[in-house]
Amino acid sequence: MSEVRLVIRDADEDRSGTVHGSVADLFVAALSADPVSLSELDAAVDRFALESPQRGHLSHFRGSLDTEPWDAGLVVIDLAARLVVINSSYSSPGPTGAISRDNVESVEGGTVTLSYRLAEDWMFRYDAMYWEETARTRRQQRADQRVTDVREILYGEPMLRFVINGCRRQFAHREEIAERVHGEWIERRRAWNERYAQEPQPEPETLTMHELARAEDPGEDIEHRIYYDTIRDVHADWLMTPCAELDDQLPRTVLLRDHKRLSGDMSDREHHWTMLERCPPGISPESHAFQFSGFNTCEIVMYYDYVREVAWSCWDRLRTLSDGELAALETSQIERDEFLRDEVIRLREVGEHWLDAPWDDDPMRTPRGIINLERRRQPNGGQFHPIDPDCPCCQALAEMPGIGFWHMDGCNMDDLFAFAYDHDTIESWEKKQEHYRELDELSDQRDRLAREWNLPSLYSEPASHFGDVWRRVVKEADGDLPLGRRLNTAGHETVSVIVQLRVAAVHESGFAVEPHIEALQLGFAELRQACEKSTDQGLSPDVALNVTRLRDALDELTSAVKGFLGEAPEDDDSADSERETDARESDFGHQSRRDSRWRKVLFNGQELRRALRSFTDIPQEKPYDDWYADDIPW
Repeated sequence: MSEVRLVIRDADEDRSGTVHGSVADLFVAALSADPVSLSELDAAVDRFALESPQRGHLSHFRGSLDTEPWDAGLVVIDLAARLVVINSSYSSPGPTGAISRDNVESVEGGTVTLSYRLAEDWMFRYDAMYWEETARTRRQQRADQRVTDVREILYGEPMLRFVINGCRRQFAHREEIAERVHGEWIERRRAWNERYAQEPQPEPETLTMHELARAEDPGEDIEHRIYYDTIRDVHADWLMTPCAELDDQLPRTVLLRDHKRLSGDMSDREHHWTMLERCPPGISPESHAFQFSGFNTCEIVMYYDYVREVAWSCWDRLRTLSDGELAALETSQIERDEFLRDEVIRLREVGEHWLDAPWDDDPMRTPRGIINLERRRQPNGGQFHPIDPDCPCCQALAEMPGIGFWHMDGCNMDDLFAFAYDHDTIESWEKKQEHYRELDELSDQRDRLAREWNLPSLYSEPASHFGDVWRRVVKEADGDLPLGRRLNTAGHETVSVIVQLRVAAVHESGFAVEPHIEALQLGFAELRQACEKSTDQGLSPDVALNVTRLRDALDELTSAVKGFLGEAPEDDDSADSERETDARESDFGHQSRRDSRWRKVLFNGQELRRALRSFTDIPQEKPYDDWYADDIPW
């Protein structure tokens, strides 16, 4: 029993036919393209079918509503009701799933599994009792729903009016804003000097705004730096303010409503392309889904830039007005209305021009082209095109065989909840921010302790005032031993162990950390003294002795932590095996917060052991100023 009666309905027409159960599954999977008509559904089946009949997939269906089950049962797909009725002994597909395609030459074994996912408003029923009543009710409900082109609102006049009014109100306070920003920049520069500067720095109060901004381009418009947060906040307010044209929903909510499903669908299409070695067909620009469906990642990122483009254009327009014209905007409603009307028209043109102009990050693309390809549910794939021809990673990817896919991740978007498209709730975003704050505090503690120990930076040639030991290279029979660099690495790893140990101890009163911290501090101080006794022509014999002492102190700490966690001490063989573990593969996510802190102490201890072993290894190392000597710089 493999055939079913398949009934397909849209708002205007019913079709019925007898098909193999696997064909019915294809039609269900095709609903992931959000078709609303029989013709759109017919085209959507091509996303999963290995071949497309010349007359389409519905050519043999009769124009009737025949709901009599056949062989394995009945499957009804009602596009107008967003309803799927399945009463079949062959299969029971759901709103998410996968179908198998056989005889695929590009795949070993000939079989490939293709995933699909439907929108949340699809209803699935697995019995055929009274489904007609359910369909009538849902059809009526959906017919009564107003179909809104949200892009006309998010890109159009409602957004532009909000941005114009926001910019105008903030522009009236530009002097207070600039004064506040000036003070913030002074404090930020002072904090930077304390944390990073290796040479004496001028007092921040004596610097110009351009110098405080650290502008690399002398021609840069510093006003855009000064009022960056102002424009950012206008943008965020637009996304987080209920909009009447969106039925008082937040624009952010509408923007992200179907993002996860569409993002997953794009991943499915990329998998299809990889497996079938051909680009899956997209949906038509004339389709309902193209016109009215939600936003995927690329469009969300491009929309972010679009709003900033028109907001900055509005701000720059206000800068061209005379004091008299600005005063009139503040006192006259007629002047405000006229300015608003004219500015909406002008900013529409600015936005349209930006959408069709070459994209700054890749002139071979336009923002509208990027958006429309994604709205067609089609992967941006093919032979990899390097965005930066000088980037070793881009070069390596371009030389790789097979299909590559181009994505956007919004890494340059401001870190506010309004723009965090990967967070549905403010609570999840705040939890992530708390994690980032903890990491920042941990980094600050490491920097402070490294400065107390007078350690140079790990990532640049040490300045002369740090002393000669940090640049010392010892001539050994097997090659040159960069002793100073090894010592600096060991110092920073010791700092990391101590700082993480202190963090763990803050939340645990039952572990005495100070004796271990004192032992590590003393061990590194003695190792440093031994290295200072070394010369370019020979390594002091005290170096190996003090490496062993510092490692012994670390072993005592490791045993104590493991005992505190209730784990048995290791023998030497298992300890060596642990030390060889790639630290980048460590994952603390499955641990409790308490255990995770102590696991990180052990993790940092592994890194310190690596650094200590390096005193006897002499591999070829890259110079400080040549981080891109290899194809993969890290």
